[in-house]
Amino acid sequence: MIHSFVRAWGLDNRGQIAVIFAILLFPIFLIAGFNLDVARYVSANKKVQVALDAAALAGARAMQDASLSDDNAGLIDAYASIASRFQGVGLTE
Repeated sequence: MIHSFVRAWGLDNRGQIAVIFAILLFPIFLIAGFNLDVARYVSANKKVQVALDAAALAGARAMQDASLSDDNAGLIDAYASIASRFQGVGLTE
């Protein structure tokens, strides 16, 4: 009796897709979560890079200005401070 029940259960093909889906659901969510983390990291890195580029260009423009007043010197110090805080930030660390 039990032997025939186990044999019939082993030969039954119904519901296999549900089992396969349940097994693969965790790796699918794991890959999706990893992709989201990488996308957020790349986006944040890009924003930092844009800010550094803007600070470097503004600092260079202020240094090129022939009339370095106290205001421009303060701006240069501020740009240098911003750049030094983000030094070494990037994907290739």
